Amino acid sequence: MRSHTIPREGLAHPILESIPEDRVLDMVLGFAEPLTPQAAEMLQATVNQWAEDLQRASEGQTQFRIGFNGQALSVALFGVERPHPHLDALVQAVTKAGLAFAEIVYGLQEVDADGDPGSFVEDPRIDLGSDSFGELVTPQDRADAVTVKAASASSDDDDEDDEDDEDNDAKMLAFWRASFDATRPAPPFLDPQGMFSVLTLNDGGMVTERRSLLPYAPKLRVGYGLVNVDDRPAEDRDRQVSDGIRRAFEGSFPAGARPPLLNAAGEEDGTCDCISAYGRRGWRFAVDREAMLALYPFDFRYREYELLAGLADAIAALGLAPVIHWDRGGVYLINLWEAGSDAAAA
Repeated sequence: MRSHTIPREGLAHPILESIPEDRVLDMVLGFAEPLTPQAAEMLQATVNQWAEDLQRASEGQTQFRIGFNGQALSVALFGVERPHPHLDALVQAVTKAGLAFAEIVYGLQEVDADGDPGSFVEDPRIDLGSDSFGELVTPQDRADAVTVKAASASSDDDDEDDEDDEDNDAKMLAFWRASFDATRPAPPFLDPQGMFSVLTLNDGGMVTERRSLLPYAPKLRVGYGLVNVDDRPAEDRDRQVSDGIRRAFEGSFPAGARPPLLNAAGEEDGTCDCISAYGRRGWRFAVDREAMLALYPFDFRYREYELLAGLADAIAALGLAPVIHWDRGGVYLINLWEAGSDAAAA
């Protein structure tokens, strides 16, 4: 079974190559299925032997945080100047024991004043964009939004509502233009209101979301938000795009973890919804949020790295515009767009 490494660069990722004293390198080995009791015992013995060897080599100076929940092993090392070879040794030991894992997930966490792991560090190369949609709006965007509104307004519209609508229209137009125009400030990559969440387990316990690394794609603009769209007639290209996205996800998600693509008709892995906006044709689909969930010993993760990396792969393979619009609610909603110019580009 193939295993996935996140991030794709593994420990060669720029922020993982050298670990400062105030940060800790965290590694999760995720198994495709819950381990049998016998396999769990073998894993425990393997980890114990690895830890004993490391403690002996470091003369007892190494501190561990190790957890196992039946389907994932989480390990972090403290007091080790370069933990990389030790984590590699654990991966090799687990592999040698015949325990196949589906994914390796690395993360870099800040260490608080008490020496405990805290928030995950983001990739500084990624432009996370504006902190709010209002920051994107230029006077030209606002003027264009007023022109569009004036052309469609009815005589009995409420003036106060008109002002709110015009402001929203200006923000939406600015978001659209910022998505396609690399000379403008980038739109928000993530929800400006925050993405961090807490999950309540069946036993009443609570775990926090692991907000770890995002895929680095410098030629891609990712905007958290969705513009108003219109339906359009189906074309042959639509099935090609839908199949291309699915194939890309089969490569970006661990085996057995790819979520189905959902359209408005409720079909799984059917043709994406055919949409258009501002004169540009596009495609929309949803992914169930629960299907993105990966539960680890100390936290949980939505597979957003795999989602966004797969979308980047699909965009490159299909020749789409280098733009992703997305939203995370009860489901993930994704809009992708055809390459070329549109009526709102000016």
